[in-house]
Amino acid sequence: MSTALQKGQRNQSMECAKMVASFLVVLIHVGFPGALGRDVFAISLFAVPMFLAISGYFSYGAGPKVLGRRIVHILILNVITDVIHLAWNVVATELAGGEQRGLSHPGHPGPG
Repeated sequence: MSTALQKGQRNQSMECAKMVASFLVVLIHVGFPGALGRDVFAISLFAVPMFLAISGYFSYGAGPKVLGRRIVHILILNVITDVIHLAWNVVATELAGGEQRGLSHPGHPGPG
């Protein structure tokens, strides 16, 4: 019985690790209060590099056309999330009476 992946098959262990990394990225943005928030934020920070490494694993050997599509897809998602994040911070600042909270993540302990 061979454990090698056939062409076109996905490594399910890597898919699972990618799912865990995605979940941890969400936890970075949720923000929990107090020590729990700091701990969750600190533990979750490895998720972004892990997610990128796994995405690189799945992209290995892909042709230029496929890589180009993936890069464009990621850039579009990045622009969309940046616009949403900016809008969220503008609304949050207005709701706080004009007090600027900054663009940090809610779980981030912040300066000082």
